[in-house]
Amino acid sequence: MATYDETAIGPVTPMTGGVAHDNQIVAMFETYQQARAARDKLVASGVPASETDILDRNASATDASFSYERNSEGFWGVLKNLFMPEEDSHSYAEGLDRGHAMLVVRPRPDQRDRVMTVLESCEPIDFDARENEWRRGGWAGTHAGAVAINKPMAIPPAMPAAAAPPRNVIAARTDDKIEVLEESLRVGKREVGAGHIRVRSYVVERPIEEQVTLREEHVTLERHPVDRPLGVLPADAFRERTIDVTATSEEAVIAKDVRVVEEIGLRKDATQRTETIKDTIRRTEVEIENDATDLAAKRPVTPR
Repeated sequence: MATYDETAIGPVTPMTGGVAHDNQIVAMFETYQQARAARDKLVASGVPASETDILDRNASATDASFSYERNSEGFWGVLKNLFMPEEDSHSYAEGLDRGHAMLVVRPRPDQRDRVMTVLESCEPIDFDARENEWRRGGWAGTHAGAVAINKPMAIPPAMPAAAAPPRNVIAARTDDKIEVLEESLRVGKREVGAGHIRVRSYVVERPIEEQVTLREEHVTLERHPVDRPLGVLPADAFRERTIDVTATSEEAVIAKDVRVVEEIGLRKDATQRTETIKDTIRRTEVEIENDATDLAAKRPVTPR
């Protein structure tokens, strides 16, 4: 079973050049190719590629939303600002330094279950088990890149008293700075479902009855005994004769006519409305306490 780290990303620094997020899912893979395949599968499932980053020695410049050096110190510089607490950064940086690839996903809340399902199907590394394996092999839990970055600064020897600068010369130094931050509100739009209408036509049958009057003819043979003198015998009295009578009858014939009796269609109209978005934004206020003016006012003036 794969292990995922779901932590808050720390403040943005010039080293990462990225954007801070409060929601992420992390999976470690054996190779860069496996991480790319997992990212492509996420994109095919509907997760934007801009919500993913791949960290690896072989990663291209387009695999991450920020630039970094693909070495021990570079990995540590990125992860130090991506993961909290610090021991997680050591472990992930060690994995990258050992040739593994990391896929970081920042899904929307409605995408989290889908992302977890897709990542599980891509067979990521069981990171807890792998970390225990490193420790059994002698790894002390501290990444080499952190040692190089966090190495204490050498302190130069004290300056001899004779070479001390005059009192009216201010020695150059680096001042501490407080950054004043202010949030701004950005309002976007997205489409959501507002209802669905479907019209379907289908055929039904119903019985119907109509009455029609039909005419039939019948032929009846009638024979009547007769005994009367013929009179003058016609020349063709004994000719052959045939009487042919045809009887007819009517039968019902069915024909169907199709007529349009109603038309049904769907029409979609769009309207606009103005909605007021209310939220709060934060800014840093600086309070300055300067007692130099008060001390100068209280300092006694020596008469000349």
